[in-house]
Amino acid sequence: MPSGRVHFHPPNALHPEAQGRAAHPGNTCQNPGAKINCHTRLLPLLAGLVGIGLVVGAWGRWNRPAGPSNGRVPFAYEADIWRTRHAEFVAAKRGTDFDVICLGDSLTWGWDDHRDLWAERVTARPTAFFAIGGETTNGLLWRVDHGELDGPPPKLVTILIGTNNRWVKDDAEDIAGGIAAVVARVRARVPTAKVLVLGVLPQDRRPRGSGRRVFAAVNKLLLPLDDGRAVFVRDLGGCLLEPDGELAVETSEDGTHLTRAGYERLAAALGPEVRSLLGE
Repeated sequence: MPSGRVHFHPPNALHPEAQGRAAHPGNTCQNPGAKINCHTRLLPLLAGLVGIGLVVGAWGRWNRPAGPSNGRVPFAYEADIWRTRHAEFVAAKRGTDFDVICLGDSLTWGWDDHRDLWAERVTARPTAFFAIGGETTNGLLWRVDHGELDGPPPKLVTILIGTNNRWVKDDAEDIAGGIAAVVARVRARVPTAKVLVLGVLPQDRRPRGSGRRVFAAVNKLLLPLDDGRAVFVRDLGGCLLEPDGELAVETSEDGTHLTRAGYERLAAALGPEVRSLLGE
């Protein structure tokens, strides 16, 4: 069956905090005797930060239309690969009746590498993962408006989006507003389908990380979307955390994307929700 798989990955610079942790797991400059070595290490670090800034700036320009914008504004990426993948999704939807369509970014895309988990622990019904690495609410809004939900409606649409909006400087209200706009678009396109909105998953290793604070605020703002009838909001991120609140490397190697073990945890929490909404 068409999988809706996307092989596009944005540059690691989209996640500078995660990249910094991976490149510099410890601070060796606390030792006064290592002063020269530390300066030597700082030079490539500073150069790397400049490079990150340039790439993130370019990404922001690529993701944002001219003029002020926020998470509620739909637009199409200029990259050919993004448009190609969108066209593949539209063609897949026209050729196959899916019971479940999962919309999102690389976190949803990752399920395509773990379809066995999805089928065994979430649902065996025909499922499409229409997801692109680096996606924001803006791009997803445009995709929903341009054919990815055309044709016979699915029984369930899941939405997991918002992580990448943080890297184009959207605040919690912008991100939540963008997700709400996606929900409204999906409801307009497929009014008979149920919509499962997933809270943005935890980011950063430790509970006090900036990403945790932003996304906790986003997830609270999403709660009023749940009407108990057509739209259901579930914050399942806690299943990925250790008892002390840490996001372990075994669950997420970079503090954002999930490992196989991470998807196993998510499947255990998501499966009952999906099956209940499908009437299984």
